[in-house]
Amino acid sequence: MAVITYPRRRQAAAAGGVRFRIEGLLTFLITSAAALGLISLTLATLVTTQGYEVRRLQAEQARWTEQTFRLETEISSLQALDRVERLYLFYAPRILGPAGPAAFPDPVPETVAAGWRLEEVRPLGDDVLLVLDRVRPEPAAAAPPA
Repeated sequence: MAVITYPRRRQAAAAGGVRFRIEGLLTFLITSAAALGLISLTLATLVTTQGYEVRRLQAEQARWTEQTFRLETEISSLQALDRVERLYLFYAPRILGPAGPAAFPDPVPETVAAGWRLEEVRPLGDDVLLVLDRVRPEPAAAAPPA
């Protein structure tokens, strides 16, 4: 049976090579962990930023909805007082949202004949402008003297 012996230099060099490999592996693992931590931090920051952006847009949508409701209330009150003589209605067939406010209170009238006369219909690109004038009832004629 043959025995292989290595000189001490070779043994020391082999042990140093193993140490070098372990140190290289340890350096690689630490660098990889730091890179993964940095990527995780970057993704968490992006998600947080997007969350704030969504909240800001929701607040802006709520503000616009409130302003639209106030405007509709003012329009309704002015129409109820017979102060509006002419309406300019722009019909823009675009969906603005699933819960958008109704343009007219329910029930929607079948015609505009109840107090309004259609004066003009004008196309404006993809939209249409309707001009309506208020129709005032004529005063009752005085009864002829008998």
